[in-house]
Amino acid sequence: MEHIMTTVLFGVIAFLVLLVVFFATGKETPPRPIDQLPAPSIGVRRLAGEKKIIDAIKLYRRETGASLREAKLVVDSIRTSAAAA
Repeated sequence: MEHIMTTVLFGVIAFLVLLVVFFATGKETPPRPIDQLPAPSIGVRRLAGEKKIIDAIKLYRRETGASLREAKLVVDSIRTSAAAA
């Protein structure tokens, strides 16, 4: 009987740990508004203008510490404003 109780207790604890891990890792903070992000450097603007989007995003992240989503928003805004000009 004691063995069964130990097994059930272990199972419940394992289930609770899995729930905590699942919900803790599933929440992503929303990106900051683009006007609150650091201005892109000349290098980022150059890469975006050359359609080297991934390189521009990587450089912006390295220079500013922005999230992937934030960096993509900035690089996309560079491309959009360049296309409108």
